[in-house]
Amino acid sequence: MDFLEEMGVEFYKIASFEMIDLPLIEYVASKGKPIIMSTGMASLEEIKEAVETVKMTGNDQLILLKCSSAYPAISDDMHLKTIVDMKQKFDLPIGLSDHSMGSLGATVAIALGGNVIEKHFCLSREIENPDASFSMTPEEFAKMVQDIRNTEKAMGVATYGVSKQEESSMVFRRSIFVVKDVKKGENFTEENTRIIRPGYGIKPKYFGDIIGTKATKDIKEGTPFDFDFIEPGKILFLTNNNNTDDVYHWLCQHEGDDKVMHFTNQLSLDIVKKLNPDYIISFNYKHLIKEDVIDYMQGKIINLHTSYLPYNRGSSPNFFSFVENTKKGVTIHKLEKGLDTGAVYVQREVEFDTEKETFASSYNTLLQKMYQLFVENWDKIKEGKLQATTQEGKGTYHRMKDLEKYRQRKEFSWNDNIADYLKALKMESNQ
Repeated sequence: MDFLEEMGVEFYKIASFEMIDLPLIEYVASKGKPIIMSTGMASLEEIKEAVETVKMTGNDQLILLKCSSAYPAISDDMHLKTIVDMKQKFDLPIGLSDHSMGSLGATVAIALGGNVIEKHFCLSREIENPDASFSMTPEEFAKMVQDIRNTEKAMGVATYGVSKQEESSMVFRRSIFVVKDVKKGENFTEENTRIIRPGYGIKPKYFGDIIGTKATKDIKEGTPFDFDFIEPGKILFLTNNNNTDDVYHWLCQHEGDDKVMHFTNQLSLDIVKKLNPDYIISFNYKHLIKEDVIDYMQGKIINLHTSYLPYNRGSSPNFFSFVENTKKGVTIHKLEKGLDTGAVYVQREVEFDTEKETFASSYNTLLQKMYQLFVENWDKIKEGKLQATTQEGKGTYHRMKDLEKYRQRKEFSWNDNIADYLKALKMESNQ
């Protein structure tokens, strides 16, 4: 060691066989130079001890190498996923001391986040030496370096969407086309519109949304579909659940079928601008409405929520109203940027006899109450005769994963009697 210092070496390598020699590691680390340490055969505890020994000297210039101390190493023994785990556990640069044949192990290690590759090197395998059988020749080494550089390029960065090279391939996507001549005012149907190649029209996921809408103009066969073709309706009804049908059908009858558009997909500002609705109604809609849409509509989005706000905002409001013993009911409120925090137009408290109700039956009752509340108040909201008032109190909020926590605590079904479930939940909590 002292001899190496006299030579002025710039960094030190601790071989796998020496990584349990903590006095040696401490002395090496005390020189304050970078250290590369192989971890072949070492347990997790032994690696921790070696790392702590280096850090205790004040030296933080350490790289760990995953290593299989077999010569040559075979693929079954390499366990390269350990590189990922080591990066998480030690928060250090991790590499691979690679004794396998070829460059596959090295390139995979880089793909997994490795920073350093160690390989044995020889000018020729015909020259006898102890490690000739698993060493790389100059040509093989050059190929490994190139493979690694190509791997780094291929890894790139996390990205989504169409790359520059993929732009020309967009034509092979499917989209919605007008496949028969359509006259102004005519309904779009499954006969005059179809999902076909090329991908110049709107995405296929909107097919169900555009069926039944009316054309704003004459459209020729073979024209890629666009939302501009749809006659603007007064109301855009957002939902992903059939239990909203009563409200939707009443609205169609009340306003006229051609004035209400049923919509299930994620709503974008571009679509809203083209459809230009007077109002947007959200009821059991699984997508979050984006802030730019909220801003554009200027308070003309209302949400129908099956809880007595501010209690039980977010997911599974009916379930949590019983579990947490909060007010139960239905609320029609202005949709604002906070989740279920908008000013309330109208709400109705509902009381239940938990001995006689299941979670499913109580929810069906809330749906009926919501239908009644909406029918009674829609015209008042639309005509500006009903002013929304700010929600009072902190209230409660729940996410989907909160329900999963309860499912893990106590097996749950929507057909469970509410009183029985609450009793069982209480008994479980007391155990």
